[in-house]
Amino acid sequence: MAQIKVFGRSDVWAGRQAEVSDALQAALVAAWGLPPEKRFHRFLLSDADDVVVPGRGPARPPAGPSAGASATSSCSPTGSTSDISAVRPPGPHR
Repeated sequence: MAQIKVFGRSDVWAGRQAEVSDALQAALVAAWGLPPEKRFHRFLLSDADDVVVPGRGPARPPAGPSAGASATSSCSPTGSTSDISAVRPPGPHR
């Protein structure tokens, strides 16, 4: 039996578990020859604020000096801060 885990945002996938599970199972039966009655699918859905995806994650505060929020994070055990805006690659984002 194949164990399938589906990760996603609850506001996108909630209520569609049966539809997605049926599609996954049909693909597994056709491609791998699994018995149709052997189905083990887990849907691990998170709130939108718990999933950060460029362009689809939680809203960012406006950039610039008047934004009132700092773009730094002190995640280092040494207490140093780093500019999190440098993490995002340049160019258009979807």
